[in-house]
Amino acid sequence: MPRPLTLKQRRFVQELPLARSQTEAAIKAGYSPGANATVRASELVRNSNVAPAIQAAQEAATSEKVMSVLRRKERLSHLAEPDPEHPDPIHAIDLLNRMESLYVDRSEVKSAAVVVLEVRHFGGEDDEKAARPKQSRRRKA
Repeated sequence: MPRPLTLKQRRFVQELPLARSQTEAAIKAGYSPGANATVRASELVRNSNVAPAIQAAQEAATSEKVMSVLRRKERLSHLAEPDPEHPDPIHAIDLLNRMESLYVDRSEVKSAAVVVLEVRHFGGEDDEKAARPKQSRRRKA
């Protein structure tokens, strides 16, 4: 009997159809970003407990009960029309767009940094002396 999925594994299965990559799904599921997420994602899709759950989720996503992209667009177009039954069509559109990961999450980082530049003057008298080739002195025998 297969073991139950952990919380992160369940999240990975849920995020996988919505993510752009397996790595992104692993990060959204709570795994550490970077190379670790890529490795974990690869391990998860081959895991004997997780793979059947991924297969079931993919089959459910192709079910007739799930709205296709075309049907969603048609429904969204209908909801965008002014209608007293749907007082907030923009909210519905926003939620469906988020489900499709059509938005890019952005973070703004503000920081104050001090940059110190050391300026050196080249071409002075000392530089000319250093640039002259040294002449070797041979002793005459």
